[in-house]
Amino acid sequence: MSSAPSIRRATACLVLACAALALAGCDPAAGLYGQWELDSSKLQADLSQQGSVAAKLLPLMSLVQPTIEFKADGSCQAKVGGLGSSSSVGGKWRLVRQEGGKLVIAVHMDDEASEREISVMIADDDHIEMPLPSQVAGLGSKTVPFVRVKPK
Repeated sequence: MSSAPSIRRATACLVLACAALALAGCDPAAGLYGQWELDSSKLQADLSQQGSVAAKLLPLMSLVQPTIEFKADGSCQAKVGGLGSSSSVGGKWRLVRQEGGKLVIAVHMDDEASEREISVMIADDDHIEMPLPSQVAGLGSKTVPFVRVKPK
């Protein structure tokens, strides 16, 4: 009796296992998944270098406590809170392209008329930077640092 069928079967299983392992690490957006909150200490350091107008924005940004969550299923949720009230809005996001450590994503929030592209810089596993949703006087096109929210 020949052992060729069992060798082919073993080889096929090995090829499938290698392919599954290779595909498991192929999601460039995986570093974005999770909940992120304003990194106020980094923002304070960045704004103090930009002058008095920008530095005055830190208390405002800290009061609204912005957070955003990106889920693997393509949904997202942005929240702002502070002063005893909070609001949140859901939406959808998708990866458009990867440019080195930067991800260009398309985001369509439920309260917006259309989808927009934003660039997210992934600094490391726990830090990203994203642009503000609109231009803010004194900041120009400054990005805002976020830190990953750790489970408690």
